[in-house]
Amino acid sequence: MELLPILGFTVGAICLYFVPTIVSECRNHTSNVGIFVLNILFGWTFLGWGIALIWACSGQPRKEQKEYEYEEEYEYEYELEDDERECPICAETIKKKASICRYCSREII
Repeated sequence: MELLPILGFTVGAICLYFVPTIVSECRNHTSNVGIFVLNILFGWTFLGWGIALIWACSGQPRKEQKEYEYEEEYEYEYELEDDERECPICAETIKKKASICRYCSREII
C-alpha cells in the first residue's frame, strides 16, 4: 500500500519535468528537438526548465503543410486553336504554318 503514493509522486514529477516538451509538442513548435534537448540536459535546474518553458511558449508554431492533389486541382485540357498544332518532336503548341519549331528548333515536315 505504501508503493502507490510513491509511484504517483514519481509519475507526477516526470510529467511536471517534461511540461516544456509537452507544450512545444502541443503548439507544434518549430524547435521541438531543441526544446526537448534543453529540457533533458538542463531541466533539472529551475533555470533550464524555465528557459525551456519560455522557449516552448514563445515563437510561431510550425505551419501545417497541406497536401494537394495536383491531378485534381490543376488538371485541365488545353484546346488547340484553329491555327495551332503540336510539334511532332517536342509536343509544344506551335502555329500550323510554322516550318521550324520555336521550342526545339527542329524543322517540321
